[in-house]
Amino acid sequence: MNLIELSKKTNKPIEFLKQVILDKFGIIILSEYNSVKDRVVTFFTGSDTQRITENLTVYDTNEDAQNLVKEENKCLDELTDIQNPELAYTRKFLRYCIDKKYLIFIDTCSLLNDNFQDFYKMFIKQKGNSNISLYIPYVVIEELKHIILDKKKEKDVIDKAIKILQFVQLEETNNNVVTVGNENDKRANEHSEKVIHADRVIIEKLIFFRNDSKSSLFITQDFDATVDALKQNDWHSTKSSALILVKKISKKGVLIDNTKETVNPILPIDK
Repeated sequence: MNLIELSKKTNKPIEFLKQVILDKFGIIILSEYNSVKDRVVTFFTGSDTQRITENLTVYDTNEDAQNLVKEENKCLDELTDIQNPELAYTRKFLRYCIDKKYLIFIDTCSLLNDNFQDFYKMFIKQKGNSNISLYIPYVVIEELKHIILDKKKEKDVIDKAIKILQFVQLEETNNNVVTVGNENDKRANEHSEKVIHADRVIIEKLIFFRNDSKSSLFITQDFDATVDALKQNDWHSTKSSALILVKKISKKGVLIDNTKETVNPILPIDK
């Protein structure tokens, strides 16, 4: 018997059953389609069911069911954090950056990373109801368009770029993503031709915001861009309490350092 069947048999909401099972048996039910142990079924369907559960019906409301979901998700997060410390740190790190109003930028290679969607889900969860957005520079959008039009690119890369562009457009309407910049962000090459160079422009913006006392988080897979961005924290010509942090996306969407040579500033959550 799965949780859906048990819910029908006992006329109890699924979330109510999940919470009671967690409280009474210490069992986490990840899916309502999972089989329920016989002893759990007996607990709910035995002759003493009414007496056993009559004091638990306080959970049996829509509001309480939502609270149960939150508690269950929290429990699952804690269990996952124990198993994966890097995931736990990423959640804490994102929460810190969001609370401190960091400007969060991402470049092309990280958007195209296979683990981007896992990272983005964590970002949205930590963002909650705050007005923090993920900033995507105009030149990054232009790079994605260039990939789509490049006949030399492999089909899977082109398809991924198309999906990311569609995703960005959707999330912009949800106010989770903001595209910043315009055609003026293109820079001249040695032939005085205006070209797309996302990393150069992003670093310029990071420097500008640091000089304007605004801290930033730059998400990139690029090693050279990581080093160049982090070095701005050590500039002697400009003193600022604002910081530039740089991370890359790794497995399961976790954020990790891209180099051990040029390191991120130590944060209060690191002590």
